[in-house]
Amino acid sequence: MQHILVPTDFSENAYKALIYTTKLFGKNPCTIHILHSIEEQASRLTSRVDIGKSERVIDELYDEADRKCEAVKSRLIADTKGCGHTFDVISTAMSLPRAMNRICAQRDVDMVVMGTKGQTGAKEVILGSNTVNVLRRIKKIPVLVIPVETEFEPISRMAFATSFKQNYDPSDLDELIYLAKLHNSDVKIFHIYEDKQITDAQRDHLDQLLKLMEGVKCDVDWIDSDTEKTRAIADYIDEKNIDLLAIIYYKYNFIVQLFRESIVKKIGRNPTTPYLVIPAS
Repeated sequence: MQHILVPTDFSENAYKALIYTTKLFGKNPCTIHILHSIEEQASRLTSRVDIGKSERVIDELYDEADRKCEAVKSRLIADTKGCGHTFDVISTAMSLPRAMNRICAQRDVDMVVMGTKGQTGAKEVILGSNTVNVLRRIKKIPVLVIPVETEFEPISRMAFATSFKQNYDPSDLDELIYLAKLHNSDVKIFHIYEDKQITDAQRDHLDQLLKLMEGVKCDVDWIDSDTEKTRAIADYIDEKNIDLLAIIYYKYNFIVQLFRESIVKKIGRNPTTPYLVIPAS
């Protein structure tokens, strides 16, 4: 059984990510761990009171968080009757990234799913601060990022963007292959090339990747693009009607760039395709 971790700040955006998770794994019931961190509230409120009152303030924050977590769980059970999933709720005073790393290790979590924006997300911001912090600091676990406007659609076509410049660790591809098989998806492996020919090393890495992807329906697309890579990727997603984009990241800034408002404005659309962000081993 899969273990999925979904952080929440009790916003509707966070709840949408939970609903998406239940549908994404609908064919294979799993345990969904719902996590809320009170760290920011505790830091803000305890700085205003004396030390003697701090413990009481934190206890009250925990009680409130526990009530809200249980309310989310009850709502989720009511909204997903018969889904077969098990829901677990967790409140913590640790920072969100630190708590997520600990829970991922303790509970053998396979994937993190989270929305791009939370309670305070402004319309002009594509990637919220919590999501940015998690992508920067999460260790070893793939993160599925769900844009605000995304509604679940069957994952019939997935894309995997890659440069073929590094060896592929089989564990890096576990969740991509799992989702592809779970949804019987076609996987489009695509490479945006800068040179007309790939190197011998890139060819070896491609052969290695195709062997690792045996059992999955996939093909390879070569894209000659003179635009910036982030825009080329977004264009490819639209042209091929991609339902989910996967990428192994070696450079954190590139991932954030995919969600930059300037890129979205240039393309003239809102991002609605989920991104499976896989940290390189």
